[in-house]
Amino acid sequence: MADILKTDLCIIGADARGTALAIQARALNLGGIPVQRDGDKPCSTAGSALQAVAFSANAERAQAIRTTSDLSLRKLDPKPNFRAIAERVTAIAESTKPATTPERLTALGVIMLTESAIFSDRRSLKVGASTIRADQFVLAIGSLPMVPDLPELDQVPYFIPDTILANMRKLSHLLVLGSDTTALELAQAYARLGAEVALVPHGLLLAGFDPELVSILLRTLRKEGVNIPEGPSITAILLRRHGTGVAIAHADSSLAALDVSHILAAFGRVPDLDPALLEAVRLKRNPQHPDHPMVSPEGQTSNGHVVAISSAAEVFYGATRLAPGDHRAGSRQRSGQDTP
Repeated sequence: MADILKTDLCIIGADARGTALAIQARALNLGGIPVQRDGDKPCSTAGSALQAVAFSANAERAQAIRTTSDLSLRKLDPKPNFRAIAERVTAIAESTKPATTPERLTALGVIMLTESAIFSDRRSLKVGASTIRADQFVLAIGSLPMVPDLPELDQVPYFIPDTILANMRKLSHLLVLGSDTTALELAQAYARLGAEVALVPHGLLLAGFDPELVSILLRTLRKEGVNIPEGPSITAILLRRHGTGVAIAHADSSLAALDVSHILAAFGRVPDLDPALLEAVRLKRNPQHPDHPMVSPEGQTSNGHVVAISSAAEVFYGATRLAPGDHRAGSRQRSGQDTP
């Protein structure tokens, strides 16, 4: 006979915030049960966030050295060692793992269930042979990078935000495709580290932000050397014997081409969600994205017993700003091409 587990809190997913919530729930004797689904990467979001911060810190320091002449000091030209930078940011990310290893979680009394999970009704989650009845279910499922439908992009190697920070080579001519904050942050960081960087938005740049503030930011990025064409759109990736070309259509209908050495596709993220997981919960769906549940800014779904936290909540809530059909999501097995 299947076990029925009753608890105050059940956390679905191995997102870093979900793991932290499970530890806190245990400390407060709330009896939280964390569930790690097949394919989940424990606490990967925490490591990725630390890598991004550490990488940007290297770039900021390089820019400070380059602009010493602004303070009437001798101008210097920093020479970044990308292998050393990649090793450092990776080591910083790895340093977070001992705090959330299975052994430490077990020592804290947090027992992670690791079998396949699916809701059987609005209040019950079936995990393997067991059924969890909880007062509150928390979706801490993390997210995956989106990949655009661009002709021939799948024929060339390209980076995504989750892979580029492990790069150990100088990227001489980097093309950043994307319109969100991650795309701009990485474009700025690589320009500060000496790469020639072109940023071509896909859709409205920084949608939802104050246009005047966006224009100020773009002026700053251009001043730092990021090439941001006016009103462009990517029409195709051009396959070449050496390097890669990108066909661009400008707002005035004129055409151009860029020669690049590497491509970064940074088009935002989608929840790492198996649609079958939530089928029995019968949540209200986002009209623009029927695969996504509607959530409030606080992550509350239409079921009072189910909330979303972390990047999943941010993506669910922000999905209304994305035009339907603009992107195809990476699957749980594949979230982008191999690193070039």
